[in-house]
Amino acid sequence: LHRNGQFDQALDLYSRLLTARPQSATADSMHLARARLLAQVGRSTDAVEELGRLDASPLSPVAGRLAGDILFEGGRFGDAVQMYSPLIESPESGRTVHARRALALFRLDRLKEARRAAAEFSKRFGDDSPWSLVFRLEEGRFRLRHREFDRALKLFREIEKDAPESPMSLAEFEETDATLRHMASAPAVAAAYFASTVLWEQNRTDPAEELAGAALAAQLDFVDRFPG
Repeated sequence: LHRNGQFDQALDLYSRLLTARPQSATADSMHLARARLLAQVGRSTDAVEELGRLDASPLSPVAGRLAGDILFEGGRFGDAVQMYSPLIESPESGRTVHARRALALFRLDRLKEARRAAAEFSKRFGDDSPWSLVFRLEEGRFRLRHREFDRALKLFREIEKDAPESPMSLAEFEETDATLRHMASAPAVAAAYFASTVLWEQNRTDPAEELAGAALAAQLDFVDRFPG
């Protein structure tokens, strides 16, 4: 039914089947399918609640990851970290669980934990993926949020120098978020953009003619180097 867009009917069918046969061999799979469908129609809270029914199931790791993803994509980073954390010791947890947990910690302003999670990611999966630069960009954004302008600018300028000139491969980058994919494929562009943002925010916080000129020059340079 859901393949034909009949979402309400599909949800109702799952509910009736689970009510009629709560202990059936396929019950856990139906809970998982129903949760995915709830998330698809935007009922994320109901989806996470549905996945909570699988805590004692062999499907618990799959349910935990899906719940974490739903929470992360909904901006509920604290709850996402709680879901991801028990999964990271599993050899099957995969890159995305580790990466999203680190990102969530950055966005929660839990910098020490975030840096540690990023280091653990690199130790486990290597430094050759786009994630290592994405984590550094996220730290720069943390510095910017906290008005640590000099440290943020230094970090973004370093990323510009370290990032490859050609677009990075996203073959092993499972993220669907458009902003994250852009940051991963073109980290130098992202770093240059954030660097110009730092200068604008610094001048807005503490206006000065020299700083305003630097901010304008950085923006014009960005547009010139990365047209379109």
